[in-house]
Amino acid sequence: MCFSNDNKALERLVPVNQPKPEFAELPDKGFPWQEQMTVNMKCVSGADAGLEVVFKTATDGGIKAVVGLIDTVRDRFNGGEHGGKVVPIVRLEKDSYPHPQYGRTWVPVLPIEDWMPLDGPAPASKPVSPPPAEQPRRRRIG
Repeated sequence: MCFSNDNKALERLVPVNQPKPEFAELPDKGFPWQEQMTVNMKCVSGADAGLEVVFKTATDGGIKAVVGLIDTVRDRFNGGEHGGKVVPIVRLEKDSYPHPQYGRTWVPVLPIEDWMPLDGPAPASKPVSPPPAEQPRRRRIG
């Protein structure tokens, strides 16, 4: 990623299974290119359930979080003992550290909460309603 003269971000993204582009081979836009990681995500619960988002980061902490996530997925997939559940369900969190020059610096944290198959989470089961309560029989008096 780099920024143009009008401060517009320019990106050259490749899938994780392909080699990263060499910065020297990218077009000169007047500003230096820097590494960026991007992850497509989908909210699976809460008010945002079903919402698809793109998490992009070019910071050291963000890149380390995404690389750690990719390494964990690769290891799980290659381990073979995953039962088809190879997609991590992560919680988006944050942490910080004191930077000597910039002060408190935030970093993303992506803890894995669970795993699901590539086709998504299992459909939520419909709540089973209890059978209607039996009404007491009434006797006619009279």
